[in-house]
Amino acid sequence: MPAIEQRFNEAGMNYDTHTSEGNPMEAYKLIKNMENLSDYNLICVAGDDNTFQEVVNGMLIREDGVKLPLGFLPNECQSDILAALGIMSLELALDNIVKAECIGIDTTRVLLDHDNEASLPEDVEERYKLCRHMLSDSSLTMPTNVGMASKSWYSCYSLSIATWMKGLSCSFTPSSFKIEVDGTAIDSGNNVDTSILMVNNGKYSNGGCLVNPFAALNDGLIDLSWVRDPAYFGMFGFRELMNDAKVGGGIQAYKKHSIYMRGRKIKCTYVEQETEQDTEQKTPQPEPAEEPKEETPQENGQTAGGEEETKETKDTKETPKEPEIAEKYVGVDDCDLAYKKSVTWQCFPQNIELMLDTDNYFMEFNSFPELYTRDDEHEKYIVDQIVDDMWQKYDVDGSGDLDKEETKKMVQDICAAEGRPFKAA
Repeated sequence: MPAIEQRFNEAGMNYDTHTSEGNPMEAYKLIKNMENLSDYNLICVAGDDNTFQEVVNGMLIREDGVKLPLGFLPNECQSDILAALGIMSLELALDNIVKAECIGIDTTRVLLDHDNEASLPEDVEERYKLCRHMLSDSSLTMPTNVGMASKSWYSCYSLSIATWMKGLSCSFTPSSFKIEVDGTAIDSGNNVDTSILMVNNGKYSNGGCLVNPFAALNDGLIDLSWVRDPAYFGMFGFRELMNDAKVGGGIQAYKKHSIYMRGRKIKCTYVEQETEQDTEQKTPQPEPAEEPKEETPQENGQTAGGEEETKETKDTKETPKEPEIAEKYVGVDDCDLAYKKSVTWQCFPQNIELMLDTDNYFMEFNSFPELYTRDDEHEKYIVDQIVDDMWQKYDVDGSGDLDKEETKKMVQDICAAEGRPFKAA
C-alpha cells in the first residue's frame, strides 16, 4: 500500500482508500452500495482475480447504472486477468493508471441453472451464487476439480501436486454435455464427452497457463474449447496439456486433440450418467400371472374396520420423490460455483473500461511480433508490386511457376538492363 500511495502522490492524484478484510462479497457490497461513487473518476483495485470480479459485479449491478474505469493492481497471487493484459508487476500496473489511458473490455455473464435474470432470487448473496460477470476464464470438469484441490497446496507446484493427487484417487473421468453455441446444437445434438472443457474471455487460465491463444478480451466473442481425444482424458493427458499451456506458449492448441469454437452465447447442459438401477427400472419386466384371490375390504372401497374409504384418503397417499441431482462445480475467475444442470455464458461487448498503456501492450508485451513504420509499409508495397509485375511478364503460360525457358528469358533481360553479359550453361 505505501508504494501505491507514493506513486499516486507523485502523480498529483487525489484519492480515498477503503481496506477490505478479505471477507466474501465485501468488495462487491462496498461498490454496489457506495452512495457517492459518481464523485470519483476511477476505481483502483489491489487484489486477486476474485477481488477484481467482485468489484466489477458490484459496479454492474448498481441501480443508478454508474460505471467508472477500473485499474487493477496485483498482489502476490497469480492473476489470469492481469496476464491477459500483459501486467506482470505492480510498477507496470501503476504506470497504466498514471498514464490515464483506458480501453473497453468485454465481460461474460455466467448463469447457473437459469436461462435469464428474471427468474433469479432477489436476495443479493443467493443471486451472486447463480449469476455473475466473468472477466477471464471458466472451466468445467477436470480443471475445476484440480483447481479446487490445488488451493490446499500453497506453492508454485500446487497445480502439479493437485494433478497427481487427483490421478492417484482415480477421479479423472469424462463427463457428458449437450453444447449449444449461439443457439445451434454442437455435433447434431449428440453428447460431447470430455474431461476438460474451458470457456475463455482472456487467453489465460489456471494460474497463468496460456490455455486458449485465440481468445481476446475485447473481440465481442467467447472462446470455447474441449478435449475430444480420449488419450488426453486422464491424468497424464491433463498434465501434458497444462504443461504445454504453462511453458510451451499455448502449443497444445495445434496438437489436434481439442476442439476450438467461439460465439456470443454458449450453453452447456450436463447429461447425468445412467446407473445400473436406472437401467433396470427402464428394462420392461414380465408381468406375473394373476392368481385368483378373495376380495378384501380395501378393494371393495372399505377400510379394514368396515368403513368406506373416502376420496381424501386415496388422494393423500405418498407419491415417489424424484431423485436428488448431485451438485457439480464450475470455476469462474478463481471462484468455484455449484450448479446442477446447466451453465450459460453470454458476452457483453465493451461492458467495462480498464486502465491500460496500449503502447506497452502492443509493443513491449509483444502482442504483435514487429512494429512497421509507414516507410516500411511503403517499401514492402513497392517490392511486392515489382515481383507481381515480373511474374505477369515472364509467366507466359500462366502456370504460376517459371519454367526453364521463362526463367532464362527473365535472367537475360535483367542482365541486359544491368549491362552484364549473359552466358547460358
